[in-house]
Amino acid sequence: MSGPWDYDVERERNKLKNLRDRYFRSVIKYPPGHLTHFGDCEIHRSVEVYGYAYCSCGLLHDLRWIDSALADKIYPNQWDELGRQNLGPKLTPEEVAHNMQEIEAAFLKSGGKTIQPTEEEWAACCERDWNLIEEVFGREFRERTEEEWKKKEE
Repeated sequence: MSGPWDYDVERERNKLKNLRDRYFRSVIKYPPGHLTHFGDCEIHRSVEVYGYAYCSCGLLHDLRWIDSALADKIYPNQWDELGRQNLGPKLTPEEVAHNMQEIEAAFLKSGGKTIQPTEEEWAACCERDWNLIEEVFGREFRERTEEEWKKKEE
């Protein structure tokens, strides 16, 4: 497999091990372990009361240094939680979609183009990712997060 969606497996393995060592622990719902924020992280505060809830423990920041497709698989809630950090104006889903369309149009107008893997390349990427996740976090975590990720993808 090659292309812009390829990555150095050894480097990503080391990044995942660092995440595991810092954020993977036994929790009530998943005694064998789960990737989670620290208990005193501000992400747990009430958005209804404060208007925002940012990640103060570093999990969301540390996920940024991992291949994005891999990070989406190991922590499917990251985009929802990033949205909780919104300190700016609250946008409706329609306003967000409109803004994204404008950004994409400007990107294409400037000569940019998107490159997508074929179905076979994407399947190979996913298999590589899930095998790496299982190697670092274990089979149970892989199966649980893979099921959650597939539901979000539908």
